[in-house]
Amino acid sequence: MMNKRLRQVRNGDNDMRSVMAVVGLVAIMLILSTVIGDVSAATAPVSGAAFRSKLQAEVGISTSGKPLRDALYDLSRMHGVAVLLDRRVDPGQPVEFSGTAPLITVIERLAGSAGLEAVKLDSVVFVGRSREADLIRTVAAVVRENKSLSSTARAKLLARKPIAWEDFAEPRQILQQLATESGIRWFGLEEAVPHDLWPAADWPAMTLADRLTLLLGQFGLSFQLSPDGAAIRPVPIPTDFGLVRDYPAGSDGAAKVRRFKELAPDAQIKLVGDKIFVKAMLADHDRLSGRAPTASGSNGGGQTGTTGAPPADATPLNMIRIDRLNIDNQPLRPILEHLAKNFKAQLRVDWAGLKRLGIEENRRTSIHVSGMTADKLFADVFKDLPVTVRVDGVVVEISPK
Repeated sequence: MMNKRLRQVRNGDNDMRSVMAVVGLVAIMLILSTVIGDVSAATAPVSGAAFRSKLQAEVGISTSGKPLRDALYDLSRMHGVAVLLDRRVDPGQPVEFSGTAPLITVIERLAGSAGLEAVKLDSVVFVGRSREADLIRTVAAVVRENKSLSSTARAKLLARKPIAWEDFAEPRQILQQLATESGIRWFGLEEAVPHDLWPAADWPAMTLADRLTLLLGQFGLSFQLSPDGAAIRPVPIPTDFGLVRDYPAGSDGAAKVRRFKELAPDAQIKLVGDKIFVKAMLADHDRLSGRAPTASGSNGGGQTGTTGAPPADATPLNMIRIDRLNIDNQPLRPILEHLAKNFKAQLRVDWAGLKRLGIEENRRTSIHVSGMTADKLFADVFKDLPVTVRVDGVVVEISPK
């Protein structure tokens, strides 16, 4: 009887072990299924028109305090858009965004919630502090517009290739790989670029110039390529760095220079004959030329918003009279953009600067005016706030005082 019971217990143990083995196998299969599902959900990064299209595609997201790097990484993998978070930024800071919006708007809002800016360089969205983001774009523009390079050197810099690396990659090794593939020798790389370990990344085909700019720029560096394109050296970005462009002076060059100095107070501006030469960061040039320095290249919810150029026959705002206008408790940004559209005006708003003052895009605003010209209306919206509103014809610029 005892032996029978022992056999029953042993058989029960065997059955239990069999059940546990099956449970374990199911658990392993579920884990594998999850991993395989994640891998299959990942989308290869795209470039060109496909990249621009994906940036405008509507996506839904809820971050719920997720770390910044994780939130950006998930968006990048799921939608096939390369996103680079500056190494100088704390990747673990929590970010908040819930809702549905174009992908680029989501990225810009996530960046903005961390006090950062998102800008586009070729087919990568770079996320970093405003100054560093603008510097990256400016360095890239200077390299692209450099006409002193030989045809051989220029061909190497403009060669387009993808690049990817695994977790814990060393930036010096990545830079060395880029140079070797292009038949270029580095000088001073070990001394200029400190040891660091980077998370995995996958970028689509881009020019060598832009790849080098994104990598070196995170160390405050650019590069010098020898005239024959055979050697390259990392160099610090000067404190007075800027891109030089010229603009037509028009009929009153002095007045236009004064206007430029108001729009870009940090720029170096000089009137020579019928041209105005400006050395400035790219964001300043965008402001002077009426382009929006956002990742989407438009007023897509970024730190600086610029609506489209007004038609040539648009009526100056000081000549448009408003008999009566009543708007109750509506978000600030849609109000401004609605007014600009109705008045056929161009709206330029420094949203990053306003945010630093505590003025959010979704700030609830009411307007009740009568017998007022359109130019005064925009100023009236901010009458009790430390904000400067400049109106020039059909162009409205809004920035912190």
